[in-house]
Amino acid sequence: MSTFRSTSMLLRQAQARVLVVGSGRMGHIRTKALYGNPRIQLCGIVDTNIEQAKSLSELYRTPLFASLKEAISSTATTQLPLDGVVISTPTPTHESIIIEAAQNNLSIFTEKPVDETAHNTSSLFQTCNNQNVNLCCGYQRRFDSSYQALFHHVNSGAIGTPLAASIFFGDHPVPS
Repeated sequence: MSTFRSTSMLLRQAQARVLVVGSGRMGHIRTKALYGNPRIQLCGIVDTNIEQAKSLSELYRTPLFASLKEAISSTATTQLPLDGVVISTPTPTHESIIIEAAQNNLSIFTEKPVDETAHNTSSLFQTCNNQNVNLCCGYQRRFDSSYQALFHHVNSGAIGTPLAASIFFGDHPVPS
């Protein structure tokens, strides 16, 4: 077997099969990143707002589903099971989506915050732990160079002991 063929087969086998739940601004950002990652196979977009989600599913040539249940049922007919979901929906919807994904043994990446209360957040992590699935909450800003520099300056004592902070962050891309 040629090296190219065996490497190609290895890459195909190593791909995680993932759904994106939510087609708003963060859904677009996450879908673009997943689509461009050779370790990911984008298996569909899930959104109750079909009209909003249609252009995203067409752009990335992936199926569109109105519910997570529909997506799981549809993909269950393939030889390869789903591996996970990326949740990019409003916070009040996270709980039901996380529980449904966990009950179907799917690893979960969700936007912050996981839930609106600390109690529910802990409960959701416990639910996922009990189901033996991963739950990860995205908080990507901690690795930004400006945040890293601030962390270094504060920890090194270079700016003294902070008593208060007022921070403005201009999100990119800017919401429309």
